Amino acid sequence: MSKITLFLLSCLLIVIGILLYVVYLPANNSFIASVSAPIRSVMAPANTTLSFASNEQSVIPGQTVNLAVTIHNPSPPPALVQLEIGYDPMMLTVESVTPGSFFTNPTVALQRIDFSTGRISYALRCPDQTQTNEETGCVNTDSPTVAVITVRTNPYILKPTTTLSFLPKTVVRTSSGRDILQKIVPLNLTFGKSLYTIATGSALASPAANYFRVR
Repeated sequence: MSKITLFLLSCLLIVIGILLYVVYLPANNSFIASVSAPIRSVMAPANTTLSFASNEQSVIPGQTVNLAVTIHNPSPPPALVQLEIGYDPMMLTVESVTPGSFFTNPTVALQRIDFSTGRISYALRCPDQTQTNEETGCVNTDSPTVAVITVRTNPYILKPTTTLSFLPKTVVRTSSGRDILQKIVPLNLTFGKSLYTIATGSALASPAANYFRVR
């Protein structure tokens, strides 16, 4: 056997030995071990709910009431809340929509009331100057009131009940654009017995003083 053949055979055996060593050597690579570990999402599940201060409320025909829209479990803290609320314009007249205390100095990004179709479009977001990584800097998680809707009920009721409902375009978004809204709860208003208006001068301050009940 020639020297060249012996040399090539030796090289082959060396290569085979290296390959076997690499294949059967127990791996101790932290990066590979981390890849093989189960993947856990760092994004916490959202459980945010929008509702009114109560799900059921009794009102008097012709009465002006404030309805608080509240947020629950706002985690992670949102940077934008857009309310799209439908109501019966024959039963209710929306007088105003104002920010609650949930956002700190919010920017009103959208404010529109369609009196003919009965639709409120109202959006609040963190102010432009709040450009930090701390989303909690523009919200007060101790106060759930996002907005307050002031409505006046029809003094001549057409139905015993009416509802304010959140419409599909309602969103609650974080600064990264993630929509965390998971549940919406409507408000049912129930009207008492028929009342006739006899004065209007102090209706807001003392509604009971301006009506008498028909028995």
